[in-house]
Amino acid sequence: IVQSGLRPANCRLLDPLELGPGGARPAPEASAVDLLARTAAGTDGLVVVALGPLTNLAEAVTDRPELVESVAMTYSMGGALGVPGNAPNGTAEWNYYADPTAVDVVVRSGLPLTIVPLDATNFVPADYGLFARMAPGPLRDLWAAGEPWGSGFFLWDELTAVIARDPGLVPIGAMRIEVVTGGADAGRIVASRNGAEVRVAGRPDRRAVEEELLAGIGGR
Repeated sequence: IVQSGLRPANCRLLDPLELGPGGARPAPEASAVDLLARTAAGTDGLVVVALGPLTNLAEAVTDRPELVESVAMTYSMGGALGVPGNAPNGTAEWNYYADPTAVDVVVRSGLPLTIVPLDATNFVPADYGLFARMAPGPLRDLWAAGEPWGSGFFLWDELTAVIARDPGLVPIGAMRIEVVTGGADAGRIVASRNGAEVRVAGRPDRRAVEEELLAGIGGR
């Protein structure tokens, strides 16, 4: 997701899903790296919201180092600092566990980066109360079918998107971190005085986040 400035009207989804005949997806006109580079070059104050592994972003900053200066901020849902991880190794968050080398590349690249770790998302559960307050629509239908409140789900991606829209909803502080790229703790991020400096989101105001999310869902 790429957002120009902080205005929802300018929010664009990179590489939208467009199914062709028979459900086949047409070949993209450009790679994810090309699309990101082109968007950054033509956009002032570009904000990137990364809701999965950082593979494409790592490739982008490696192949197009000028992106580091073109992107105003990147918000990445990932990592676990003072809490257990949700990846199979129990120490890493899943997105970072999936491609720890990419996380290391992005962290050390100098790209402006705000990490939204499990330490923050653990305070915003996907509970039934939030579902009950949703306006009728496709998202409410998905929640009704999936019942995330019964599966231990949290507002992982939703919190990250909300913070990108309004960073004031959470405390955000600078921290130096290193990424474990191999071994039993692959994907884990650790505080280190010798690490690269990033911004890390802290405990959010749960109700404020829910109200912002509901307002966005409702088109307000």
